[in-house]
Amino acid sequence: MRILMLCLGLIMGLLSAAPASAQGFPPGPWRGTWTGGTPGFEYQAELNFTIENSGRVEGKFTWMLVQSPRHEDQAKIGLRADEYVEGAFDPQTGALNLRTTRIDDANGIIGEDVYRLAVAPNGSFIAGITENGGTWQGRLDLRRFGPS
Repeated sequence: MRILMLCLGLIMGLLSAAPASAQGFPPGPWRGTWTGGTPGFEYQAELNFTIENSGRVEGKFTWMLVQSPRHEDQAKIGLRADEYVEGAFDPQTGALNLRTTRIDDANGIIGEDVYRLAVAPNGSFIAGITENGGTWQGRLDLRRFGPS
């Protein structure tokens, strides 16, 4: 519960700051980590997406399983999967809301998710929570990677 409150505090802080504009908000690549659900799960993430002037977003996460507490997942560590997402970016608040539209995952390492994210006012960081099967205990932190 403490971690969830810290995550919500970070998100509220990002949302209350000056908004990131769609023009100043680079589409990617973004790289970082997802943790959550059962303690011990960790994925590396890369997100690339496009934003239309209307704020509509389409993109793709590439995930790699880094750590799992489940014995049956140990042979899957290092495997990758793709998750296609769509949603909306609000430049006034910095809110970036996404949901899964399709998964390419021959190894069964990911599932569909819903993302409630906030973009830092300077457009260099994205952080937030994910539905994670209804628990809302997934945590995603991404940083802009490469030239802006």
